[in-house]
Amino acid sequence: MRVCAWQPSGMGYFPRIAIVVAALTCLAGSTGAGEPAYDVLVRGALVVDGVGGAPFKGDVLVRGDEIIRVGQIPPGTSATRVIDAAGRVVAPGFIDAHAHGQALDSSQPFENFLAMGVTTIILGQDGGSPDGATIAKGMPTLAEWFTRLETTPPPLNVATLVGFGSVRTESGAPYNAPATPEQIRLMADLIDRGLKVGAYGVSLGMEYVPMISATKEELKGVAQAVAKYDGIVMSHMRSEDDDQIEASIDELLVMGEFARVHVSHIKVVYGKAAAQGQVVLDQLAAARATGMQVSADVYPYLASHTGIAILFPEWAKVRADFDRALSTRRKELEAYLQDRVTRRGGPEATLLSTQPYVGSTLADLAREKRTSFVNVLIDDIGPQGASAAYFVMGKEAQDQFIRSPDVMISTDGSPGMFHPRGYGSHARIIETYVVKEGLSLPLAVKKMTSMPAAALKLPNRGVLRAGAKADLVLFDPAKVRETATWDKPQQLSTGFDVVIVNGKIVRENEKLVPIRAGRVLRRPN
Repeated sequence: MRVCAWQPSGMGYFPRIAIVVAALTCLAGSTGAGEPAYDVLVRGALVVDGVGGAPFKGDVLVRGDEIIRVGQIPPGTSATRVIDAAGRVVAPGFIDAHAHGQALDSSQPFENFLAMGVTTIILGQDGGSPDGATIAKGMPTLAEWFTRLETTPPPLNVATLVGFGSVRTESGAPYNAPATPEQIRLMADLIDRGLKVGAYGVSLGMEYVPMISATKEELKGVAQAVAKYDGIVMSHMRSEDDDQIEASIDELLVMGEFARVHVSHIKVVYGKAAAQGQVVLDQLAAARATGMQVSADVYPYLASHTGIAILFPEWAKVRADFDRALSTRRKELEAYLQDRVTRRGGPEATLLSTQPYVGSTLADLAREKRTSFVNVLIDDIGPQGASAAYFVMGKEAQDQFIRSPDVMISTDGSPGMFHPRGYGSHARIIETYVVKEGLSLPLAVKKMTSMPAAALKLPNRGVLRAGAKADLVLFDPAKVRETATWDKPQQLSTGFDVVIVNGKIVRENEKLVPIRAGRVLRRPN
């Protein structure tokens, strides 16, 4: 049997593009050899298209790694696998705009992402290139990183940014002083080479060494190098504190005069009121009104997670400086840490995630050691001795970002992180914000699919339409559960029944399928 039907295809989903091409699609019951003409047919689902359209009951037909049709598929159309999706949503696979992990570790299944419907992750975040890659020297170089992932495919799709901190170190710039003009030129050359081999832009970690010493001239050079390729600058800003966040965004917006810019894991540290979140959203909206291309992502938790060095002053973050401070400025260091930790909610609000301290707060350690939390930080841990979760945000302020139609969702998580965000972020959006608190399902899905695809300019992903790549997730919103907790943060989400990457079912009924269907994504030249 052969049935032909007209259908629109090629619907663009990037801003200002709306091109519809009428294409004649013929749906065959089987090939001439008697084999099914298609690979996957999802029948009777609630289709949520990823671009915010009204959900509708329909089917999705897949051949190879491509969606052939979304809509009503005629009876008799055959496929190798037909999925009865009645009572379930079918949506584009989620895209994590800010993720971490070791992509070159072939033993890592990245199941934490797949279990919450994520089919694409963006690595190379916070100023660090992926897997420690360099541009011009070392092992692996970024070019080798791409080649190795093309040879041994990852379990899900992986894209990357070039880390500015990695590039700055490779240029020979000092960690505690501005770069020279020659070093700035070398940074631009290294960024150019990184984007040329396939990176989608550059990441900054302005709160971290060595980027904390970067000057406006350095950042201008970064932005100009990225702009040559229409790449994106994604930034962990210089400060997320409530009294400094606007100035930190202004620093990023200066780069936005040259290139597309993005605020990573947007938050207001110490921010409690909804108005504090709205001030930041208004600042970004004002920049967009001038024609600047500005985006942002957020994870749905009230605790951040990073190295303990974030608590230490700039002059005591690295080992050599810390040792010097102990002998010449200890009292000053003690006063700084006392004030910094107190402002961040006190020692009870810092939860250690590194052995041998896992699961203890600074307050717990101070009681155990019968000393002050300041002495614990200085004498036992040090600036490089641990990572921790920091409970420093307020729900009302953060909910402004989570609910905003202009902010996408991310995890800022990894398979090994002691924080539930790496295992539960996307499930939490569905379970808590959609089902319990009334966030629109089409908007929630858009924030996890076409918005990050558009920001990164990932072609043909993050949307359900003919011609798009077949990254799909099936789920009943009422059954989605975030199971990760602070006591047990590495528990997989449940309720995402079928996850499809490039047309291949990779996870079904809470179990991985032994196939590596992911791809390393290169920025199109």
